[in-house]
Formats: sequence, structure tokens, C-alpha cells
Amino acid sequence: MENYVGKGERKEKDEGMVTIKTKEAAKTLGVSPKTIRHWIKYFKLNCSVNSLGHYVMDGDAMKKLGLINNQVKSGKKLDEVDMGLQGEKKQASPVMVSSSQLDERFNKLLFQIDQLDKKIQSKASEVVEYQMLQHRKEIDEITETMERFEMRLAKLEESVKSKSHELIIEHKHSRMETTKKSRLANIFSF
Repeated sequence: MENYVGKGERKEKDEGMVTIKTKEAAKTLGVSPKTIRHWIKYFKLNCSVNSLGHYVMDGDAMKKLGLINNQVKSGKKLDEVDMGLQGEKKQASPVMVSSSQLDERFNKLLFQIDQLDKKIQSKASEVVEYQMLQHRKEIDEITETMERFEMRLAKLEESVKSKSHELIIEHKHSRMETTKKSRLANIFSF
């Protein structure tokens, strides 16, 4: 068999068995790597995990994945897939997990939840900050508009004052002329 070494490539184990990474298995079967991971978990296929936490499949696991792929492509649902158990339904056998493994998994989940909570808090803070900036911008625009209105109002008041002052002076002037005329008229009228 060929011996490939590289990202997503075949690699021979020390025992002479060929191992295939998730990406290459997905490419071979024409599905996504996420689908391969889902099938491995759903059917509890015996696959090893490398130091990076990625699945590594041997020939037996690849045969089972091929069998699953053929049945799914023929229209079967995952719970209808026959894994060669003489027509028996897939039975989940109870697996004993040590308390240290459960603690480790629980701690990982708590860490992930904590990280997600921090991300949510960060996003919430960003949203609030953006909203506050938008409100501040709107307040500044309203303040600017109010200042313009105040300036226009002050100009109009000044204009009205000067016009009213001119009218008062004109009115007094016209009254004085009217008074002079009426005196003269009174003098000459008998």
C-alpha cells in the first residue's frame, strides 16, 4: 500500500494498518467531514483520536462508513441503516465511563460555557456601546438644531424690536404733525 504523509492524507501505523483522517474519508465518500464525525458518533464506530483530537479511521471503520454511506444514499434514515447485524436494529450498549473522564468532560463543558458567556457579554457590551454612540449622535444633532432655532429666534426678536421701535418713532412723528395741523386748522376756522 502507498504511504502518504501530510494533512488529511493516508498514514501507515506501526502494525502496517492504513489509517485515514476525517477529511480524506469525507472526500472519498463524497460527504462533508462533519457528516463523517456525526456517523462515527451516531454508530459508535471504533476510531482512534490523534493528538489534535481528530478522528483517525482504519480500514474496518472505512468499510463501515462506506456501508452507511451507501444505505443513506439509497434513501434510508440513520436509524434504518443495517450495519450487518443480521437485520437487528443497532443497540446502544451501555458504556461505563470513569468518574475522572466524566469530571474531565464536565470541566471542558464548563470551560466552553464560560467562554461562550464571555463572548455573549462582550457582544452585548458592543451592542450597548453602539446604541449609546447612536443616541449621543442623535442628541448632538438635536442640540445643533435647537441652537440654530435659538439663533433664528434671537434674530427675529431683534428684527421685531427694531421694527417696533421704528413704528413707535414714526407714529409719534405722525402724531406731532397731526397735532400741528389740527391747531392751525382750529386757528383758521371760525
